[in-house]
Amino acid sequence: MAKFRLVIVAALATMVAACNYRNEPAMEDEDLEGRNAVVVHESIDHTVKYVKHAVGYTDDGRMRIQVVLSSKAGKDLALILTAQWFDGGGAVLEQSTPRPMVIPTGGTLVFEDTAFTTGAVYFNVQVRPSNTTRKG
Repeated sequence: MAKFRLVIVAALATMVAACNYRNEPAMEDEDLEGRNAVVVHESIDHTVKYVKHAVGYTDDGRMRIQVVLSSKAGKDLALILTAQWFDGGGAVLEQSTPRPMVIPTGGTLVFEDTAFTTGAVYFNVQVRPSNTTRKG
C-alpha cells in the first residue's frame, strides 16, 4: 500500500510540474512562436489541440509541412491559419497568406503549406479563431 501511495504522489508531482511549466510567462525577448510548431490563440487553447506534424521537402529544396489539429468543441469552428518560415538563426523569412479553414465538430483538420524560399529551416503555424462579427 505504501508503494502505491508513493507512485500516486510521484505522478501528482509530475503533473503539477508539467502544468506549471506550460504556464510560465515568456522571458523578455523570448520568441515562443519560433520554437513551437503550432501556436494556438488563447481563446481556443482548450478547444483546439495540436496533434502532430510532418516535414518534407520539394524537389527544389523548399520546406513542406503538414500539421494535424483536433477539436473538442461542440460545434464546427471557423479558424484562420498562417504559416511562418524561419531561417537557421530564427529570423522570419516569410509568412503565408492567412487561410480560413473549418475544423468540424469533434473532428480533425489537416493544414498543408509549402515555403516559397529554400532557406527555411524552422516553421510555425498560428491558429486563431475567425472573427465572424464586425466591430463598429
